Amino acid sequence: MKEAIVNLRIDDRIAFITMQDAEHFNCLSEQMCRELMDAIDEAYAAECVGIIISAECKRGVWSAGHNIHELPMEQLGINKAREMFFTANPITAEDALNVGLVNHIAPEAALPALLEEKFCAPLRRNSVLSVSAIKRQFRILSKAASTMSSESFERINAYRTKVYRGEDYKEGINAFFEKRSPEYKGKAADLD
Repeated sequence: MKEAIVNLRIDDRIAFITMQDAEHFNCLSEQMCRELMDAIDEAYAAECVGIIISAECKRGVWSAGHNIHELPMEQLGINKAREMFFTANPITAEDALNVGLVNHIAPEAALPALLEEKFCAPLRRNSVLSVSAIKRQFRILSKAASTMSSESFERINAYRTKVYRGEDYKEGINAFFEKRSPEYKGKAADLD
C-alpha cells in the first residue's frame, strides 16, 4: 500500500489539510486527488466550517497542478491566460493574488496568524448550515451560463428557504438583539 501523501488535522471546526508529496511537487495525481477528497469528506462529516490546504514545498513549488488547459481562463482573463500558455512560466504569488486565484498572500511565518484573523475566527462565528447553503449557491452560480436554468434557481431557492426557516436563522437574530454570541445547532447535512 502506498504511503499517505495527505494529512488531515481538525482543530476547532477548521480542517487543516497538508499535501505531503514535495518530492513530486504535490502534483495532483490520482492518489493526491483521492486523498484530498477523502480529507474533505471527513471534514464535511465533522461539520467543519472551513478548510485550509497547505503543502510541504520543494524549490518553492506549492503544487505542480494539473494540465495547464484546466486553468479557469474566464477567471484569469484572456491576456494573463495567453501569457501563461505561451511562456509556460510559473505564476507568482503576487500574480495569483492580482488575478483572483488566491485571496491573500503572506510570508510563511505570518501565515498562521493571517489565517486565524481573516479566515478561521470569522468562520467559527457563523452557522455551519448558512455557510454550507452559501457555498452550494456559489457552486450553482459559478456553473451557470449567462442565464440560469429553472432547476438551478429552484435549488438555490430551496437552500435559502431552509436557512431562513431554520432555527439557526432565528438564533442569529435573537443573539444579535440580546447582544450575545449565537449558539448554532444546524448542520451542513440538513441541506441534503
